[in-house]
Amino acid sequence: VEDGRFITPPLSAGLLGGITRATLLEIGQQNSITMAEEDFNLERLKAASEVFITSSTREVMPVVSIDDSIIGAGVPGPSYQKLHSLYKDFAQQKVSSPSLT
Repeated sequence: VEDGRFITPPLSAGLLGGITRATLLEIGQQNSITMAEEDFNLERLKAASEVFITSSTREVMPVVSIDDSIIGAGVPGPSYQKLHSLYKDFAQQKVSSPSLT
């Protein structure tokens, strides 16, 4: 998270196009959260106000430090908490009303 924007590398950067990542991009768009795909380096990552990773098994996981650098306040921030809450709500809706399509 940088200046209130959620930033993820583009798929062309070599990351996997995972379901959780795609879902978060969709949730962000649906909730008027600014989501962007941009390349960034380690220094920019360390300077971010919040950092998190996505995974099918871990969902959305906050990162509070990288190497010896503390990210933001060193605890999961409000942007992470909001997006994680929206993700959990989305997942709960899918479990409550599964689609056969």
